[in-house]
Amino acid sequence: MTDSALYCIIRTTIYIHILMLKIISIIQIVIALLVVVAILMQNKGSGAGAVFGGGGGVTHTRRGAEKWLHYSTVALVVSFVILGVISLIIQG
Repeated sequence: MTDSALYCIIRTTIYIHILMLKIISIIQIVIALLVVVAILMQNKGSGAGAVFGGGGGVTHTRRGAEKWLHYSTVALVVSFVILGVISLIIQG
């Protein structure tokens, strides 16, 4: 293998590496925005009083769209964490 062929292989490998990191970063930004939107869309029935211990203790089960929104929020957060770990592995 000649030096120029080896140089082309190394350059292509570095380009692919940088491209993968950019794509993962863009996907993480999109997922982060979706997580923020999903969290803000969830039921605000507990109010600010629950933050300081003034919650009424009333619980309810999630049904329908609220349940779907909860599961999709969890899935988005898990995928965000997995992409973060993959990004760290690639950066090595």
